[in-house]
Amino acid sequence: MRRAFAPLFLLLCCVACARPALRPALRPDAAATPASASATTPAPAPPPVPAAPYSTKPAAHRLTLVHLSDSEAGLLPDPAQPNAGGLARSRAVIAALAARATEGVLILHGGDTFIPAPELSVEIDKRSALLAGNDQLLVQASGLGNHEFDLGESFVADAIKAAAFPYVTASIDVRAGPLRAVVAEVGAATPWAHEVKGKLVPRVKVCSAPLKDGACGALTVGVVGATTEQLRVLSRGASSNLAVPVDLEGVRAAVQAQVDALSAEGITAVVLISHLQGIGRDLEIAKLLRGVDVILSAGGENRLAAEAHRLLPGDLVDRACAAIGEPCYPAARAGADGRPVLIVAAGGDLRYVGNLRVAFDDEGVLAEVDGAASRPWPVDDASLLELGAVADPAALAYEKRVVDALGPLLATVADSDVWLEGTREEVRNRQTNLGDLSADAILWAAKAARPDVVAALRNSGGIRAPIGRLDPTTWAKRGGPVRLVDVQAALRFDGPLVVVELTHATLVRSLESALRGAGSSKGHFPQVSAGVLLRYTTDAPEQTHEMDGGKVKAVRCPGARVRDLVLTPPGQAPIIVVKDGTQPTPGARIAIATLEYLATGGDGWFPGEAPVTFTNVEHGTEQSALRGFLAAEIAAGRWQRGAAYVDEDPARVRVVAVDGAGVVAPAGCAARPGSSSK
Repeated sequence: MRRAFAPLFLLLCCVACARPALRPALRPDAAATPASASATTPAPAPPPVPAAPYSTKPAAHRLTLVHLSDSEAGLLPDPAQPNAGGLARSRAVIAALAARATEGVLILHGGDTFIPAPELSVEIDKRSALLAGNDQLLVQASGLGNHEFDLGESFVADAIKAAAFPYVTASIDVRAGPLRAVVAEVGAATPWAHEVKGKLVPRVKVCSAPLKDGACGALTVGVVGATTEQLRVLSRGASSNLAVPVDLEGVRAAVQAQVDALSAEGITAVVLISHLQGIGRDLEIAKLLRGVDVILSAGGENRLAAEAHRLLPGDLVDRACAAIGEPCYPAARAGADGRPVLIVAAGGDLRYVGNLRVAFDDEGVLAEVDGAASRPWPVDDASLLELGAVADPAALAYEKRVVDALGPLLATVADSDVWLEGTREEVRNRQTNLGDLSADAILWAAKAARPDVVAALRNSGGIRAPIGRLDPTTWAKRGGPVRLVDVQAALRFDGPLVVVELTHATLVRSLESALRGAGSSKGHFPQVSAGVLLRYTTDAPEQTHEMDGGKVKAVRCPGARVRDLVLTPPGQAPIIVVKDGTQPTPGARIAIATLEYLATGGDGWFPGEAPVTFTNVEHGTEQSALRGFLAAEIAAGRWQRGAAYVDEDPARVRVVAVDGAGVVAPAGCAARPGSSSK
């Protein structure tokens, strides 16, 4: 979930309170319990049974890994849950967990440390509020994610240079451009993390206790980073200045080289910060690496947890845990060397901080996991109470300064009685009302310039937050004012709008691309405008691509997931693009409104042998389209406080999954459904 910011009075209340207020933190299906129960320590999860045996030698070193990832723009408390999230609580939880780690601690961030957002744009003391806030999280090193590149290489170079910690990645070779200025060349000797703060490096080392006279009297931990090989597909700001592996094997080789360099120095405890976009990729790479003990999984905002672990209201254990097994935090696998590898992930948006406590033998092999201490901690008042922690007054004061700076964005655009669903787990897996609303707004803006546009399509990954409030008693999702800051938080990339002229066949190829991995929270999942009916199946083979430098070069095997696609512009006859999996007129041409990011190959959309033809919508962006569309709908009396956009209304179905039993792969392509593709 993404946030905008909490109302000012809530932050002032936090400053004034001598003790955090408690509210019950219940799962949606849980029975009501007294508020005090929310601070009760959950039953400890059993230690994970590794896929490879732990060392039987005595424990020689103990280490606590305190970790977070994908914080993006989670600088302020969640407006839907004002007793959760935010910089002040996160720092307090991190500091308290680190203080408990009396025998060694490492504090790491998994990457996606910032994202285009109001908090990134406003300045506090002549520096981005979000970037300055990251320095207060006590992080010793961070991975480099894809969102760091959203505003281009110059921006990320400046952000790294000013950071109080290094960014670590082994899988990006910076050959030219602005990032060269912050690259620290690493030879045979691995630098200490504090020596290369404000730099981009492939690996660092961290002493798990304070250095004394430059020497580490405790466990020295090597940290290696990996950034997704799909960087150019996921972020338009990554240029040809960067050499990026083309596949997982390329990432593995780059990481292994750095792990081997650490081993040559006698550093045998190694953590990989893996920003490979999800736990599934990390379960794969764990089996391919030698000498890695722990993988901090990032980029997918997976929430690994045991059923016994307390989560924030409305949050569930990650769906990947069903396959991983109990306990899911940490997940355990065997590396290529037969040694155990532990994988952890604790979601994003500063809603959780992970705490993994392990022991190593004298050769740096994992000897045990403390199952009672290892868990994700919700960033909320109940955790502060349990940890005996208090939000730092300086951090609370900083949050207030950010709220004051964002004040002009409190203007209301519209009022809604319905929750506009943009939560990651929802919008990336199904049609939602916020997806509908954004697509309708794109169509409205495009038709003003091009009346021949028949529909609008967009990706779900660009929708970063819901708009609404959670009921403080029942945790039900409610509507509320739609403010400028809510529009910016939900559509924070604010991508330019374009009109694409294409054939039916190209449109189908794009939707087949968008439906890869449907049901597994992929950002390329489609949202469509009114008048579009898309029926698809996940039972059929998905489209696969040939890649070139991180971009889709061509379709290797066409998918068979689109079963029906009908476009019905207002006042016109339906345009049947696909019927029962067949295209009646594949060469017919139409005009579709979409995002420039997608039209230029972002998220793998519009794949083909040549780029699609598009024209820009003058002065049209995601945010301006939504603001203008809402104003037009209100003026015409059609908005009715959001009544026309009730979520999951059967009368409003545009995108629906159907049974695909019996659907076969196109000739010459793999027959198995759900095949992996990039």
